[in-house]
Amino acid sequence: MATVCASVSDGDLRRSPANRILDVDPARSGQAKNWLLNLDPRVQNRVLESHAIEPDSLPLLEAGDHDGFLKRRLAFLSHLERNFMAQVSVSPPESSQPAPSPVDAEDDDLFAPLD
Repeated sequence: MATVCASVSDGDLRRSPANRILDVDPARSGQAKNWLLNLDPRVQNRVLESHAIEPDSLPLLEAGDHDGFLKRRLAFLSHLERNFMAQVSVSPPESSQPAPSPVDAEDDDLFAPLD
């Protein structure tokens, strides 16, 4: 998995699934944002949709509105998840907002030595 945006002001959003994408080009270092912004226009929409990114949200990424882009992607991921749950007859959670993770690997305080 690769990070889409390195600079995100909302910590929960930075750690959310919306900021993760399959690393389709592991030889290229850096954030996936650059790969997304340089997609061949002939395949751009198909690639974006295959990665659960609405093509009309790309201008947010281009403008550097990382929080806005990730909020849109998170909402789209939630929409896709709820549709899938309905198809397989699973009751969705009451809230459409994701619950915060109880443990976050990026939280350095969790790994501080005990006195």
